[in-house]
Amino acid sequence: MNDMQGYDVEDLAVGMAATFSKTITEADIVLFAGVSGDNNAIHINDEFAATTRFGGRIAHGFLTASVTIADVDRARARVRLDTVCRVDGVVVIDGHALVMTTSAAKRSAAAERHEREAA
Repeated sequence: MNDMQGYDVEDLAVGMAATFSKTITEADIVLFAGVSGDNNAIHINDEFAATTRFGGRIAHGFLTASVTIADVDRARARVRLDTVCRVDGVVVIDGHALVMTTSAAKRSAAAERHEREAA
């Protein structure tokens, strides 16, 4: 874990997983709708959602997705994540995400370069 309480690519390994739990709030749903563009009425409209089989609004699926590291590309500081979202134990979303990570080695090299240029 780095100084920012996160992981650099050098810390990651295939199969790593993390668990995080929280109560999803109104603010979480509204903010996620805003940043994702998913303004489906099932998430944001009480009256409409009350007429569905859920009987009320539901959280966006990706707010409840789990993530497992599937592949680590240290040279490019990228990680492929397997993502799964389940509703009542049934997989409703299954896919992959390619994300960029921080790198302690790249951060150190940049700091050294900056010190040389400043000298």
